[in-house]
Amino acid sequence: MAGRFRGPLIVTSLVLAGGVLVVLMCAGLVERKPVLSDADSVLARAKKALDRRDFREAEKLARDALDKGTTIQGGAWIVSGEAIVQQGRFEEAVECFLQVVKLSKQPDRQAMAHALAGDVLARRLHRLGEAEKHYRQALELDPNQDNARRGLITLLAAEGRRQAAEEILLSVIRDAKATEQHLFLLGNSEWVINSLSFKTREGEKKVQRHKFLEQARQAVPDDPVPVIGLARLADVKNQSARAIELLEGVLATDPDQTEAWAMLGQLLARTGNARRFLDWNSRVPESAEQDARTWFARATWAKHQDEDRVAARCLWECLNRDPNHLAANLQLAQSLDRLGRSGDANHFRRRAADLSELVTLLRGLAGDPRFGEARTEQRVQRLVELNRQMGRAWEAVAWSMFVLRNNQDLQWPKKHLEDLRPYIEKKGTPRTIKLFTPLSRVDLSDLPAPQWTDDTTAAKPDTGPEKTAFGPITFREDARATGLDFLYYSDAADPIEKSRLPETIGGGVGVIDFDGDGWPDLYLAQGSHKPVDPNQPTTRPLVKAPQTPPRDRLFRNTADGRFEDVTSQAGVLQTAYGQGVSVGDVNSDGFDDIHVANVGGNRLLINNGDGTYSDET
Repeated sequence: MAGRFRGPLIVTSLVLAGGVLVVLMCAGLVERKPVLSDADSVLARAKKALDRRDFREAEKLARDALDKGTTIQGGAWIVSGEAIVQQGRFEEAVECFLQVVKLSKQPDRQAMAHALAGDVLARRLHRLGEAEKHYRQALELDPNQDNARRGLITLLAAEGRRQAAEEILLSVIRDAKATEQHLFLLGNSEWVINSLSFKTREGEKKVQRHKFLEQARQAVPDDPVPVIGLARLADVKNQSARAIELLEGVLATDPDQTEAWAMLGQLLARTGNARRFLDWNSRVPESAEQDARTWFARATWAKHQDEDRVAARCLWECLNRDPNHLAANLQLAQSLDRLGRSGDANHFRRRAADLSELVTLLRGLAGDPRFGEARTEQRVQRLVELNRQMGRAWEAVAWSMFVLRNNQDLQWPKKHLEDLRPYIEKKGTPRTIKLFTPLSRVDLSDLPAPQWTDDTTAAKPDTGPEKTAFGPITFREDARATGLDFLYYSDAADPIEKSRLPETIGGGVGVIDFDGDGWPDLYLAQGSHKPVDPNQPTTRPLVKAPQTPPRDRLFRNTADGRFEDVTSQAGVLQTAYGQGVSVGDVNSDGFDDIHVANVGGNRLLINNGDGTYSDET
């Protein structure tokens, strides 16, 4: 198998390994047998200067070739533009590439020039809206322009516009040009990309996604597309209010941003503000009606209103637009159970289970150790089988071809390719074949569609977060006032990326009635000091050990809104590096026992029934 996929997304850059060939072909210098004119010879020298990284000379010679009347003007402008990029004059470089569009009458060369301009605009000037325009112009001229497809996929993924990216990803897969990264992106629409990586003449350049988007926002403050990406990141961080604010700003600037409408609806449905959600619902444009997430937002709202039949209809509409929406499949199964239609529910429940397994496999294959990172033939075979049985023929074929590229002797991928051939003979075949989905068996079009109006708000007045039946919920910090005086100890480094894994999470809490008085007591697992191994090279700062070793704490509920620390009285003397707590009666004596997961040895604390514990690990 190939080496592990290590980055969230690797994309081609302005200067590809094959970029030299592109310039040569455009310039007409590959396998050109006739004797070159003086101007064309100057252009050939410019190309050689570019190859040896003499960018000033390359630019000068390319300009000289143009002045002397080279017959390969498009090639001269591209060499000049590439040399100018390397000198940091990005605006001029874009103009050079666009000269090719003006001069050439060949669509493929015009498309290449648009793609190169898009690369500079996106990665150097951070003008994402303009970059997208040029990528799309390139694809109108040449739908198979690979640089434009890769650049646009990267742009849309960074902006969180995954629905817009799907059709382009499919076109790459249909042309048998997909990489693992493309398959990971298409296979898991909820995958959060944290960083981008570009290959340049200076080597690989990495940038954090949030920095990339912030740079774009600063470069063009009124460009809505980077703001969509920032809203998506805010949502991932549970910053719902921030995400809503950003998306409302996007739609005020550009009401045609379909995915922003869908994302906003989901957030408003979750936070539970009736007036704002119903206002959103009344304004959703027709284009956003085709986004599955629009209907998932409505389903969420309907469930909050206890409208099970409406919720089921909305979930069914969601799946008609995206049969691979995992949450919608699972929730529709639950809704149908409540409606007494368990037979229909089982179809959607099985698909949800298959989708969940597929996402787990993809995350593991992409290098996430939480989901089993072993890249075995068996795991990829299961991935192919799941895609096939769910009607995702193109992805099943692409993964089969990926396996064969690594081991041509395997027979099972060849068998899958042969069986799937009838489903991919036409390039227009959809990503998911409906026959293989529960939608081919279950029709819920007879269920009521949502009919919400502003009158709904009058019936259920929105009186603010303190009185609303669901969300937004607010919290107040009362720990110290109630006697919960506990601070988790951690040697976490700053920045957090330099920390070891146990230092990035807390120790956990167990809710336990250890004294049997009917009131919930709390067991809080504590961290510990783990000095850096002096024999291991590290750039993180050294941390001095605390004078007193941190220890787990047991707090008794006094039934009057307060807690008291009874750690010592209960005989709890735990100073290990806590990572989690579970509570249960392991010996069936009627008293709650405690199991503490630690870095190193775990501990089992048995309740003696008299308010004390014994370590009987």
